[in-house]
Amino acid sequence: DVLLAAQAEDLAVTHLLPCNDPRTATLNDEDYFTGAPATFSTSENIVSTGLEMRNDIFGHVGMLGLKRFVDPPYFGWPHSPHPYDAPGNFPQVAAARDQGAAVTYVHPALPSEFPVDIALGLADTIDVMSQNAEDLPMAYWYRLLNCGFRCPISAGTDSFLNIPVHLIPGAGRVYVQLDGPLDYARWLAGYRAGRSFATNGPLLNLTVAGQGPGGEIRADGPVRLEVSGSAEAFVPMATIEVIANGQVVARREAGADPHRLGISATVELAKSGWVALRVRGPGGRLAPNDREVFAHTSPVYVAIGGRPPASRADAEFFIAQIDALIARMDERGNFAHRGQRDAIVARFREAQEIYRRIAAAATP
Repeated sequence: DVLLAAQAEDLAVTHLLPCNDPRTATLNDEDYFTGAPATFSTSENIVSTGLEMRNDIFGHVGMLGLKRFVDPPYFGWPHSPHPYDAPGNFPQVAAARDQGAAVTYVHPALPSEFPVDIALGLADTIDVMSQNAEDLPMAYWYRLLNCGFRCPISAGTDSFLNIPVHLIPGAGRVYVQLDGPLDYARWLAGYRAGRSFATNGPLLNLTVAGQGPGGEIRADGPVRLEVSGSAEAFVPMATIEVIANGQVVARREAGADPHRLGISATVELAKSGWVALRVRGPGGRLAPNDREVFAHTSPVYVAIGGRPPASRADAEFFIAQIDALIARMDERGNFAHRGQRDAIVARFREAQEIYRRIAAAATP
C-alpha cells in the first residue's frame, strides 16, 4: 500500500514511520522494520521504515535511516509498557544519531524538546511543513538558524494510510539534489547537508554567489552577495522572496504568468548569517493538506570572520521556552521517582547554557 501511494504521488523516497497506538500497547508497522530500504522498493521509488517516537510533553521525533530499532519507541502513555515521562527524548535521539540516522522533530510546537536536542547536537532539524500552516514552524526554524545551528529544511505529511480519509502523502515534500542516480544513502546525506527545498507545489532554484542550498560562503569581512532565484509551478504563485537571517530583503510579485517567477538581488551582510528563497501563493485544491501554496529552500550559509551566526533575541527566546517546558513537565509529567525528573532537567539546563553563550556572543 505504501509503495502504491508513493508511485501514485511520484515520491522517490517515502518514509514509513512506525508509532504507538495510544489505545493499546501495539506499535503500528514495527514488523516492516529491517534496518534498510524495503526489498519491494524500486529503482524509482524507495520505501524506508524508520520510527516516530512520541511523547506528548517533549514532542514527536522522526528518525530516518535507522539501522537498529530504538527502544523504547515511545514513553509517557498511560496503560502501556512505558507509562512514565522518562527518560526524555534525548537518549533515544542520541541512539538514532549514533547509528547515522537523521533526526527531525515532526509537526513541531513549543514548548517541546527540540531546542534542547538541536543545541546539544543530537537532532538535525524540525519539519517546517507538516500538517499545519507553515508560519509558526518556519519562525521557529528561522530562530534556530539565527542561533547558528545548521538545520536543513524538512517536511512530512503525517499521513495515516490505514484511515479511509486522511492527509495525502507527499503533499508537502522535500526535494534533495543528488549527484548520481537515486540511492537512499545518497539521498539521506543530501537531506542532512541541506541540498534541498520543501514544497507543496513550486519547484525552486537558488544560487547565492554561486552556491546552492546547503553551500557555504566564507569571508573575512562584510560581503555583497549576488542572489538569483526562480520558481516554476502548476499552481499559481503570488510572490517570490529572498530571505536573509529571517527577514525579507527582496520581493517580487507575480506578473502575467503566475506559474513562473524569478528574482535577482544583491544582499549585504556585515556579520555571519544565511540566505534562502521563499515562495507563497493562494490556497486551492491543487495544494492539498495546506491553506496556501508554499515552498522554501534550505539556506546558503555565510560565515564572516570564522564566527557562527548569533542572535541574542532568538537565543533568549529558546531559553524561555525551555523554562516553559520544565514548568509543563512539572505540571503534567508522570515519573516513577524524583530522580527521573531531575535527570531530564539537568540536560535542559545544559542546553540553556549553550543558548546563553550564543546570546553573549551576539553583536548589537
